[in-house]
Amino acid sequence: MTRNIALDNPAERPEDDEFNRWPFSQRLADTIAAFDTSQGAPVLGLFGRWGYGKSTVLNFVRLALERDHGERVTVFTFNPWLFKDQDALLREFFAGLARNIDAQFEKTGKRVGELMQRYGGALSSVPWVGNSLSKTAEAIGKGLSEDPTSAQRHRLIDMMRESPKKVVALIDDIDRLDRDEIMTVLKMVRLSANFPNVVYLLAFDEERVGRVAGLAYGEEADGRQFLEKIIQHPFSLPAVGSDRLASYVMRHARAACDEAKIVLSDKNWTEFHRICKETFLVQLGTPRQAIRYANALRFALPMLKGEVDPFDQLIVEAMRILFPTLYGYVRDNLNFKDMKFSKMSANEKEAAGPLIKVLLRRERELDKSVSDPRYHARYFSYAVTPDDVSDAELKFLLDLCEKGDQANVNLNLRVLAEKRLGVLIRRLSPLVDKLPSDTAQSLALALALTGDVLPAGLPLCDHPIASDMAHLIAWFARRVWSVQDKRGKSTATQIITCATPLPFALKIHEELALSVAFELEPEHREIRRDWKRLGSILCERIKADVLSRPPYDHYSLPDALRLLRFWHDNASDEQRIWLESRLKDHPTEAIKFLAMFGDKLVNYEFIAKFADPTIIAQAVESCLGLPNVDRDSQKLSEAHDFVRAHNQQSAREKSSTKLPTSS
Repeated sequence: MTRNIALDNPAERPEDDEFNRWPFSQRLADTIAAFDTSQGAPVLGLFGRWGYGKSTVLNFVRLALERDHGERVTVFTFNPWLFKDQDALLREFFAGLARNIDAQFEKTGKRVGELMQRYGGALSSVPWVGNSLSKTAEAIGKGLSEDPTSAQRHRLIDMMRESPKKVVALIDDIDRLDRDEIMTVLKMVRLSANFPNVVYLLAFDEERVGRVAGLAYGEEADGRQFLEKIIQHPFSLPAVGSDRLASYVMRHARAACDEAKIVLSDKNWTEFHRICKETFLVQLGTPRQAIRYANALRFALPMLKGEVDPFDQLIVEAMRILFPTLYGYVRDNLNFKDMKFSKMSANEKEAAGPLIKVLLRRERELDKSVSDPRYHARYFSYAVTPDDVSDAELKFLLDLCEKGDQANVNLNLRVLAEKRLGVLIRRLSPLVDKLPSDTAQSLALALALTGDVLPAGLPLCDHPIASDMAHLIAWFARRVWSVQDKRGKSTATQIITCATPLPFALKIHEELALSVAFELEPEHREIRRDWKRLGSILCERIKADVLSRPPYDHYSLPDALRLLRFWHDNASDEQRIWLESRLKDHPTEAIKFLAMFGDKLVNYEFIAKFADPTIIAQAVESCLGLPNVDRDSQKLSEAHDFVRAHNQQSAREKSSTKLPTSS
């Protein structure tokens, strides 16, 4: 679909007049048409800064001259910026002027234009500031070698007095040329002007062209004086009123939002209009700047629709176009409220305070402010970065939950988790108290199945993302429960039954226990008792898993110890019987078993809770010489420490059992 981009092209028709240029242009055209040019014609100057609408005014002047004065005026439009060098510039100017002049003498058969073109070549004998005239002009001037320029000029003057129409030459974009080209055009106009019935209207930035002329002559005053010698009738382009600029910005901002199907409240638009008048207009002084801002919005709003606060986006894009230093600081500093204004222009300093105040406000209809760390980068990258979870992705996931499509919820959540698990947890956490209970239940179950996405080989018991994820699951499960709806019990049971891997299920159980202990009211003791029964479910899972493979042989050692301890706390006899039998049959595992405790080896009694220390020590002593024993020096050292501690403990026990000798 083609976007309605506001082109930075000059307007061609009065109905496209956004900034009230038509009345001024009409009056200027009437003034040109009213000049008595039979004895000589003036040079007019149209002055205005870049982006102020000079080309639009020239278009309107041409239209008004042709429409209202066509029987007495013909218009020749010339843009020197379109030609690659001075040769082409001079050649095309005099050729174009000649064609327009010849058209006026078509009935008489006179070739005045040819004479004008030859006169242009004769200007090669005139000294030029900063450069020589082009070789093309010199070649054209050879035909006038026996006819001096002054004589040729008088012949042209006499013939042009008979012209049935005025030729109005409109010359635009002089201020876009380089220094030598600017001086070429000015000198060209000066030496070819004042012919009867040939009027020049030059449009340029007076400050820039005057500065160039001043450099050519050595000082700025001479440059201004040089322009005064050429321009007899200067006209300054009327300023665009602040209300009109503000209205233009408002209109195009609304249009950009409409195209992107973004809806802002009336309150937002009222605030935006105030900000536009009080801050944007400090810097926004030309139609071109307003057009650039309008186009920036049309580009950016659709790209970030639904991913940022559109109101803040309107402000950020204005900073990018109008206040680049402020924009750069806000882009590079999340905590931009403490910014320094020292490197800013006076206009930026004036606007910075109010704009920062607006951006720091959080009372938005959409809580996606640029001051929010979760959204800040999006405003400046024009996209959701690959390591982020977009609001569109999150909404799609929540929609699946609402539809009850658990299989697709599990699938889509896993896809997001595999790429950006930490971000996904951060994005879901603020939603705990806002989601319907069905959605919370669906997310809790899907997250419980995604524990295998957590980093492999690292202890899950102390991993921050695992902790955050388990905490979130517990609170989603807690969200399901209510006084009338006791699905919380069923949901928690499903979570503990299906959560993988097993250490992650234990982590979730710990978080569920905290949730029950601190959040349920005293009258909800029955629910609390039901949730406590989850321990037996988890205990059975651990028992089944341990019987198939020892935890210290499969999980990280800290996780293995926590699983074994949970089994011991809930079924100590079963746990001790299994472990003692295991170490007798597989003595080499004693070293791995002891490695679970690490620096806890100093606590001999703590280890003794899990198995008879004598059985552990015998297993260690019997396997130290075997070839398939783990030779990790740290683990072997810990095993020797335990055997030593056991021997010392045994000696103390024997000593304490001896009866004292009678005297």
